[in-house]
Amino acid sequence: MQNLTLGIIGGDGKMGQIFSKAFIPFFKEIITSSIDGTITNIDIAEKSQVILLAVPINAFEAVISEISPYLIEDQLLLDITSIKEEPCYLMAKTNAHVIGMHPMFGPNVATFKTQTIALCPTKPGKFLQPLKDICNKLEMKVIETTPEKHDQMMAYVQCLTHITNIAFVNALKMSGMQIEDFLPFASPVFLMQLQISTRVLSQDGAMYQEMQMRNPHFTKVLESLTSTLQSLSKSISSQNRKEFLEVFTHGSSFVETLKVDAKMATDAFMASLKERKF
Repeated sequence: MQNLTLGIIGGDGKMGQIFSKAFIPFFKEIITSSIDGTITNIDIAEKSQVILLAVPINAFEAVISEISPYLIEDQLLLDITSIKEEPCYLMAKTNAHVIGMHPMFGPNVATFKTQTIALCPTKPGKFLQPLKDICNKLEMKVIETTPEKHDQMMAYVQCLTHITNIAFVNALKMSGMQIEDFLPFASPVFLMQLQISTRVLSQDGAMYQEMQMRNPHFTKVLESLTSTLQSLSKSISSQNRKEFLEVFTHGSSFVETLKVDAKMATDAFMASLKERKF
């Protein structure tokens, strides 16, 4: 795409900035809309052959409505939201070609190398292979999927993971103690969970809110989590050891093929805790 102009709407944001930097070698020019209005979203729509929407999901529909009258068939719309069904549907209603993207990483990565990106070629036209070539040259791991399959997987990979981390920390808070009270008693596994949860809760809460609430498949996944917790709670309150072990063994068998690698990885983490700061 080296003869094309890439326009980034939301280019002042952290994700917009890292994509702007990474994509420099692959486009003739990169322009971004500016908060001060020097370059507007409509300017981007009129001057760019490829348009990357790097805006929050709750602003997505308004931006599409704004630029839609200016889009033509020779253009490509990309986005980087963490859900895909709704954004891809909105983009596909325009005249432009559409490939949904989901970078499975945040703005703090040092390089795109080895990072995973999901591509949802909804209305790709001639653009899919050139975009995949860019990702491959950046040494990214590319997953090609549908918006529906993407959101089904993210209901587990993102939403389920994040909701358990949020719940874990809030359960600690409901104890009435301070976080410092737990640290002298912390086991390595507790510290791993605490650090992961703290990382999640250090992010933008509004972003996580939209991630959880807009994924159309997460309600069913959350019901599965709630059901499992209820089964464990029931087995513990009734002292039903058989029922508890059934739930434990059911989960253990599911991750059987991961156990060796998981032990190696967590052993390395535990070794690092010798230098822990808390």
